[in-house]
Amino acid sequence: MKARSTDLKGKAQTVVSLHREGVHRDTLVPQEEGIFNAANLSTIALADQADRLFEQARISQEQGNVKQAQAHWQECLTLYEALQNHPRMSQILGYLSHTYYAQGDYNRAIEYQKQRLALAQQLGNVRLESQTWGNLGNAYRHQGNYTEAIAAESRSIELAQQVEDDRLLAIGYNNLGLVYKAINDLPEAIEYQTRSLHLIQQQENPLMESQILRNLANAHHALGNSDQTIDYYQQLLALARRTNNQRLIAKVLRNLGNTFHTMGDYAQAITYYEERLHLAEQMQDQRVREQTLGSLGVAHDALGNYQKATHYYEQRLQIALRLKDKRLTGQTLGNLIVACSALGDLLKVEQYREQRKALA
Repeated sequence: MKARSTDLKGKAQTVVSLHREGVHRDTLVPQEEGIFNAANLSTIALADQADRLFEQARISQEQGNVKQAQAHWQECLTLYEALQNHPRMSQILGYLSHTYYAQGDYNRAIEYQKQRLALAQQLGNVRLESQTWGNLGNAYRHQGNYTEAIAAESRSIELAQQVEDDRLLAIGYNNLGLVYKAINDLPEAIEYQTRSLHLIQQQENPLMESQILRNLANAHHALGNSDQTIDYYQQLLALARRTNNQRLIAKVLRNLGNTFHTMGDYAQAITYYEERLHLAEQMQDQRVREQTLGSLGVAHDALGNYQKATHYYEQRLQIALRLKDKRLTGQTLGNLIVACSALGDLLKVEQYREQRKALA
């Protein structure tokens, strides 16, 4: 962390001179010509000012005004440093890092996490240090700096083991798995994410469990391990149903259907697609519905059930026309031309060809 003076008087003067905008001046005693008298600024007033700025930053963040939130957090960080309020300093450094991380400014995110890391080490807070190493690892991974990412995540895991914090350990294993996935070392990625899953399933954290199950399913899918892919998707589906997460259920049903379709088990794929179609109708989600109608059409096409394929394609076409989606309309008309040709329905083939020409 950069060296900063801990002298209260000097800090308050710096804050007043550099950060006038957003400062609640009613808590300060003015000198001549509008210059604030920092010498008369009490610790209580300084703390009050810091808390007000913190609240302003929080509100700005909630309203989506990230730039203003960052400015307020930077101002109150200086105040909390003067007050030596370490918990708030750590909290704000985390907020600043996460906002820059979300904006894709990984250099700035790393800068603030490094300051937070130095504070954690200064305080001897091993849990905070472990968490911060993990955050650094994520930023390094997104930067493409995989060597630093592996080192940071490994250090996070080591410290989590030291304090026997299974939650931090599970996060560390998962994050390290993501680094290995990024460098296409999928067996190593699976190894760490499997460890993470075993730990997280002993806790009540369905959100993280679902993320890890999805990561494992995707990694096995990339390796062509169909049985393991299906197993993890089935576990994810059970979790989604248990938590009544309809959006997640719809995604997993599609993934399961696609996996069986890739394996050539079209009948099983259709079972999952039909369940997804029913769910889409319950959700009244036209996009999910049109996607699933298309999947059902393709699966029946593969089985030679051209009549059923046409039935699903025609429903999809109606949705595409309602949505005024030219790309989807053209694609579905192409599917209908192929299916109707297989049925020998030349009249419909010609009709659909004319409709597709009209789109151009």
